[in-house]
Amino acid sequence: ASESSGKVRCASDSGVMMVLAALAVCAALAACAYGVAPTTPHAKWYQRKEDIVLTIHAACATDRAVVLSSDKFSLSCTDASGRPLQFAFTLREDINATASVCVPTGGGEVCTLVKEHPHWFDRLVRSENELGSHLTVDWTLWREVDDGPETWLDAYDDKLPELDSAEALAAAVAKHEVIVVDVGYRWCSKCSHTPKPFMELVRALKGKAHFAYADARETYELRQPLLAECSHVCQITILKRGENATRVELRSELPENINMINAFLGPLVTPLADKAALKPLRKKNAAVAVAVGLTEAQSTAFAAAARGLRGSLRAASAAPGVLSNDTTPGYIYFYRGKKEPVEKQLYPGDDLLPGLMRACAHKLLTLFDYSFQRSLELLELPVSRVFIEESSPAIPLYERLAKKFRGKIAFIRMKPMDSMHFLPEYGLPKRLPQLTISDNEKWDAVKYAFEGEHTEENLVEFCNQYLAHNLVPAIKSEEPGPPFALGVANTVVGKTLPSIISGQQPFVVSFSKTWANNAMGRNMTMWGLARCMAPAGVMVGVIDAGNNYVNESFFPGTGAPGDDVEVFLVETQANGTRTFVKYPSGSWSRKDLLRWLKQHSAAVQQHWAAVVAETEKIAAEAKAAQEQARAARAAWEQDLEALPKVNVAADGGVVKQIRAAGDGAVPASGAQVKAHYKGMLLDGSVFDESKEPFTFKLAAGQVIPCWDLAFATMAVGEKAVLTCRHDYAYGEDGRPPTIPARAVLQFEVELLSFEPADAPASKDEL
Repeated sequence: ASESSGKVRCASDSGVMMVLAALAVCAALAACAYGVAPTTPHAKWYQRKEDIVLTIHAACATDRAVVLSSDKFSLSCTDASGRPLQFAFTLREDINATASVCVPTGGGEVCTLVKEHPHWFDRLVRSENELGSHLTVDWTLWREVDDGPETWLDAYDDKLPELDSAEALAAAVAKHEVIVVDVGYRWCSKCSHTPKPFMELVRALKGKAHFAYADARETYELRQPLLAECSHVCQITILKRGENATRVELRSELPENINMINAFLGPLVTPLADKAALKPLRKKNAAVAVAVGLTEAQSTAFAAAARGLRGSLRAASAAPGVLSNDTTPGYIYFYRGKKEPVEKQLYPGDDLLPGLMRACAHKLLTLFDYSFQRSLELLELPVSRVFIEESSPAIPLYERLAKKFRGKIAFIRMKPMDSMHFLPEYGLPKRLPQLTISDNEKWDAVKYAFEGEHTEENLVEFCNQYLAHNLVPAIKSEEPGPPFALGVANTVVGKTLPSIISGQQPFVVSFSKTWANNAMGRNMTMWGLARCMAPAGVMVGVIDAGNNYVNESFFPGTGAPGDDVEVFLVETQANGTRTFVKYPSGSWSRKDLLRWLKQHSAAVQQHWAAVVAETEKIAAEAKAAQEQARAARAAWEQDLEALPKVNVAADGGVVKQIRAAGDGAVPASGAQVKAHYKGMLLDGSVFDESKEPFTFKLAAGQVIPCWDLAFATMAVGEKAVLTCRHDYAYGEDGRPPTIPARAVLQFEVELLSFEPADAPASKDEL
């Protein structure tokens, strides 16, 4: 990044090395032109806890360029005499390059370098030889506060060997098979409690591994090989000869830490000579995966997955026939606790192996993804879904829960934005937090929902009751609506359906799925039927069988996928029994439903006269409404007839009639158009209408051709009626059920505004 004057910020490491190389070339060229090497100006620096202030005495006149990255600094320019200047070095501690800034001042440059981690330190340059006497400390402004009289690393003095150089690390690696290192920064207090569990681990495994500590602040060259970082997750580094370094979490319980280190002490994949050799592995490990007769590629994938799951899963291998009489190769046996193994056959090209092993060795509160879900489904593990905000302070509560039931229930954390649609499957409202359990991850698994206050005691009891098989399965259900009432088509959900089955009120209920044939039209029929049934005291309801649990023992065929709408009459007979009568398939009208109900419902038979009277009343109201609509339509058409017709399409397929003129220019192709509209058939029936402004890109195929042509002739504020022949609308087929085949359409439209062609396109479609 370069400017002749003003502030300079450099925002990323990407390409920084290339830029630095280019600057070096430029400096060399400038030096050739001037005849001397670039001059390194003098600079002073001082620190505050959050940043470093670097003052460079470089009077830049031209060619000023500043490049910053997390660990690199470079300033180059030419002074007024034409002399090239360059001040560059490698930072010892990382900075936030995006937040850092350099500002030219009279006779110099002042740079504020924001520290990646606020802390005190005593060196700016990684190597003292880089700038030598050209860089000094400004002691008049220097501030330094000790990070503390005793840091967590001091707890290891005289108790553990310290790795204080790259040579010391190399010597330890050459001597020991496994090295366990607590490496950190003295200023990082986030994991100051680690010495206690680490020293417990040292005493428990003395002689089995080499334990050491390292100060990443003082020994820069060990930061990368030991994967040093300052993090809220307290980790230690394990180096096993022949493998890359691994960071693992240091837990508070000694047995868990011992198990983690033991996973590195033995072979990555333990060979089993006989079935008896499996017993001690199962006793010491919560999860064991045994590979039987895998191909070379499968064995490589198995080993890679085992390496990543050390401490959570123990990997082993056996020849075909060792664990069972089956000598077929290509199997994985998964063991968890005392349960019988889950056996999975692998086929060439399968990519399920890592996911299956990850599922078997599931970690605390694993973040949900569909590949992991597939693995859990194959292994048939009980699964608890935790629906919670990512930043919730309650996450440790659910982690403790997952830890308590490790090996018995797999806990998955769901992202709210992507997973709220799961909640109706458990009959839960779409609000947070929520916790559920399924017997496994298959779609038809039995599900259980926790309903109560999310305290640790309550959640532990819920999980214990699940494991004891004492819970009542959840009912798949949307949220219940208002209480049932006469005269309306009540919304029935999974949770309210049992009240219909066990109640005394006569009920006509319609079951449909959102994709069922004319489900919307048939639900409207149920609304009309509801008014007719009110005098007979018969309730009417509709239920979405796709989103709600349906008891097929009472309503046969309604729970299976289908394309039809089913109607049942539920009524209590004189002898007290509750009967369920299904409406036969065939004609589907209110008149047919009334005839059927008169035949099968005692309540309808008893109040038939009142039902007929209400039906006639509804018909009279409908007739009056139709007449009113026809009159309004006639008046509208009369007003429209007086307006001039403009043929927008050359063949007369698009006609525009302006009701209110607009002002200004018209939109060009590619413009973002914002409009209101109402779409009608020629009989005046409305098939669509905008509630909010509708946005689309003109002449981009996002709307029907009629619109693309007509809106290109409209000014902002213009209101018009468009008449669109079928070939400029929805063509030969129309858009059933609302738009018939070869339908001529009319639109009342208003152009609200438009933006130039480079505005972002909308995904809306008409």
